[in-house]
Amino acid sequence: MGEISLDNRRILIPGREPGSSVQVAVIGCGYWGKNLVRNFAELGALAAICDPNKAAAEELADRYHAPVAEFTVGCGCDPGEAPSRLRNES
Repeated sequence: MGEISLDNRRILIPGREPGSSVQVAVIGCGYWGKNLVRNFAELGALAAICDPNKAAAEELADRYHAPVAEFTVGCGCDPGEAPSRLRNES
């Protein structure tokens, strides 16, 4: 079981190898997403980039040497509407 520290607390993660690094996939390459992609790439934590706009995802993927991932939604919602729906509800 692996562990990470968060706010000086030890968090155990089942199935995680001890000492392995955290990897993040960024969903959405818009206003904030492109900055998140850049920051995670600089940290060496960028696993993949995903956006309904394939051209935007591929541009960032080329710049930061990351794969483009397909977005599959299991909740029945449209991936293109999910970010705007969340933004409008807050």
